[in-house]
Amino acid sequence: MKKQDKVITIPTKDITLIYCSPPVGSFAIEKEQNKLTQWDHCREQFATKFDDKIVGFYFSHKAEKAEDIVAFVHKFENIIQKSKSCPDLKFSDFGLTSVPHILYIEPSTFWKDCFFKRSLFTLVLRCGQNYSIKDDIFDDSLFGYQHKESTLMIETKSAVMRFMFGFTKYTGISPVLGQANVMKHGWKEEFHKLDEAEIKNRLVLPDGIKKSSNIVGSESIWT
Repeated sequence: MKKQDKVITIPTKDITLIYCSPPVGSFAIEKEQNKLTQWDHCREQFATKFDDKIVGFYFSHKAEKAEDIVAFVHKFENIIQKSKSCPDLKFSDFGLTSVPHILYIEPSTFWKDCFFKRSLFTLVLRCGQNYSIKDDIFDDSLFGYQHKESTLMIETKSAVMRFMFGFTKYTGISPVLGQANVMKHGWKEEFHKLDEAEIKNRLVLPDGIKKSSNIVGSESIWT
């Protein structure tokens, strides 16, 4: 990954928690300035609020994991960028808050243009809690069976890996948000039962990008 002067670039936000401290792994949109009144631990509930118009949101994480999460997300984004299918991908921006276990996140526009990308992004954030900058074991943080945060990544590993190889354009039909309070069909539900042929049909290279076969073989999930 390209060296950056700061991985946390947004100034610290002063926030007030209303009612109580949220469970680890929860998400919130700021509806009233500096006040967070509603948290969603259920990703399916948060999916109805996390649309392409959202600038940023908050994430409640395990203690002292902020920098590890940021580094993990940037590693994930860097892998996609180096796949050469998204060379102009701009990394997501992060900011600390006045509450030590809550991060503010402004996702890259790369993530926001597709419902299933946004769903995957919330999974990546949760897996970031498994990562340690010191140990730098990326694959285990993403797919380690000992981590409960990795369960949905493991169940959709072929799709996740194909996405990381640059096949980031989704060709299926995205759910319509409408007035629903819960969106039950996210990344896991879309990909966990598909065979490799169908995964290849639904995740393709972005428009205008061509990729030659690699050493894995022309019939692999990565081509």
